[in-house]
Amino acid sequence: MGLDILPKGGIGFRSKSGFGNFNKRLTKLTYREAGEFGMLKNNKKAIVEAIDERKEMIRKYGGLSRLQRKSALLEILHNDETITKQDKYKIKELLNNYARDKKTEAAAKAGIDLNASGEGNESSLQKAITAAEMRGAAKLTEIKKARPSVARINRDLDYLNVDTGKDHGTGLASGSILASNHYNVAANRGETSDKGLGAKDVHRPVGHQVGNI
Repeated sequence: MGLDILPKGGIGFRSKSGFGNFNKRLTKLTYREAGEFGMLKNNKKAIVEAIDERKEMIRKYGGLSRLQRKSALLEILHNDETITKQDKYKIKELLNNYARDKKTEAAAKAGIDLNASGEGNESSLQKAITAAEMRGAAKLTEIKKARPSVARINRDLDYLNVDTGKDHGTGLASGSILASNHYNVAANRGETSDKGLGAKDVHRPVGHQVGNI
């Protein structure tokens, strides 16, 4: 008799009351002291209380995360001082039986009771898992489409006709943007536009240097 006797996570999970609840199944699992988990017979109360406090998480998500299982273990060790080192390993093994996985989480979200037998139930579970995988794939595709690529950034810069450079002598970065609108503006020093606008030098102090625009 192994951990498969314990109720599965999901919407049908019961901790202390109801058909096939965790408390009754754990009692059966630890009934024989010579059995694999018989050593936990005197630690059953602390284990059941820890699981009962987290029953809603087991129902909603099909199981417990790694941190939630670790928290449950620490709580059990704190509430039962008779637990030995060997007991601790078996308790960890029991808690890992309620680790979240794709199957139990999909069943919980789809409202499928894994503790109920039936071919229709298994078919509904497979559909729920397939639907969850399709949603994940669609989300990944959406993220990839929304992420700008290097080629796209370069294309946008070419469209704007942006030329960026750096004068290593002065340490100043210079940039010129050519735009076609009502006026043609030349931003190069000492140059006059074809619209009759006078060239203008603007001297602006930058640290110990002068920037010419």
